[in-house]
Amino acid sequence: MTTPLLQTRVFYGLKTDVIGNAHYITDNDVLYPVGNALAVHNFPERNQRLLRLPDKYEINIIAVTPN
Repeated sequence: MTTPLLQTRVFYGLKTDVIGNAHYITDNDVLYPVGNALAVHNFPERNQRLLRLPDKYEINIIAVTPN
């Protein structure tokens, strides 16, 4: 199985000032910051979940580990 490459089409609201701002978390899901939330987008199913943060918090960095 080959590793999928992230090919940007359109990331609406993507925060480009966040270090490590887009990660594949499964073969089909990509995680990226959008405003004051983290978006998990599933490309084959064409759906998206938002993990919202409280108003006073801001996303500065994203680190993903295998476990």
